[in-house]
Amino acid sequence: MLDVSQEYGSAIYDRTHGKELKDKAMFEFPERYQEAVLGSLPYSGMELTSEVISKIPIE
Repeated sequence: MLDVSQEYGSAIYDRTHGKELKDKAMFEFPERYQEAVLGSLPYSGMELTSEVISKIPIE
């Protein structure tokens, strides 16, 4: 799904982006998605994002 969405300019908000984690490599998006990672997003922002996404019509 992420591969296809990249063709449409998708954005990824990674909750661990910019954080120092012991096992960061385990939680990072694969290299092929790094261009789409725009930063992090607080949990409350994820709720708003999911509401917007749920209103996008699927053809």
